[in-house]
Amino acid sequence: MELDSIDLQGTENLEVLSIFERDPFKEFTRKKLQELAHHENMKKLIEMREKALEARHNTQMEHMKKMLDNKRFSPRTFQHKKIELERWVTKEKEQIQKSKRDIERGWLSTAEAIKRVKSIL
Repeated sequence: MELDSIDLQGTENLEVLSIFERDPFKEFTRKKLQELAHHENMKKLIEMREKALEARHNTQMEHMKKMLDNKRFSPRTFQHKKIELERWVTKEKEQIQKSKRDIERGWLSTAEAIKRVKSIL
């Protein structure tokens, strides 16, 4: 069962309530929860994080190459900084993959819990 098909309670009654009966904070959080409940939004968020990491890596490499070309870094320092940057990028990529696995586990456990609750009802 996908979480996309889950409808959070109370969203259908919002059109009926007058402006004085509404709670804007609850409406906002309910809408945000619905947005986050879509699996595709989480995938997009992870992809954006991966792209941001790649962009930062490229920017840092360009900066270090300029420093080397302008003789502000020695070749030895450049190599040291490059290795340090690659280690950091590898560590961040591993963290992204771990987050991705944790999110997938969370989706599966939530879907299973919902399935169990629906079977009880």
